[in-house]
Amino acid sequence: MRKQFLFLLFFLFARSLVAQKNEVGLALGGLVPQDRGRVPNKISLSGGLSYQANYAHRVIGGRTALYGEVHFLANPQRVVGSVNPAATRDVATLYVTPGVQVKFAAGSALSPYVALGGGADAKFWRWIGLRAEIRDFYTGSPAYNIPAVTVRQHNVVAGGGFVLKWGE
Repeated sequence: MRKQFLFLLFFLFARSLVAQKNEVGLALGGLVPQDRGRVPNKISLSGGLSYQANYAHRVIGGRTALYGEVHFLANPQRVVGSVNPAATRDVATLYVTPGVQVKFAAGSALSPYVALGGGADAKFWRWIGLRAEIRDFYTGSPAYNIPAVTVRQHNVVAGGGFVLKWGE
């Protein structure tokens, strides 16, 4: 019975498995500045430049497509401002996160999508597209050396770049 069920699942998804598609997106962006904590342990975390790469693989196709993805973001420096002299002065961040992306109107000239955030891909030329997106990386707090600032934080980044598609 179990083998029959697995065979049925494979048969149902065989068409989408054969028509899998891959995407690699490269983007530049900016992390949104934020204030954390309260006086005297308040810190101001500046915005910062981000370098992003994203690999997505289509698992289920159609007008609404489901992708599994891995997103990479590097931010070389964000300045930390505080009146507390014990506070860290700057932080660098690196995120490598797996995810799921749901793309609407897949294959059309403009394909909006949702992943923890959202964006849109616009077809530019054959296998090259343009991408604009906003993402939120919800993480633990970096070591600011201030005990009052230890809760998790949102790291919102807006970016744009291009996307390469292959494997139609």
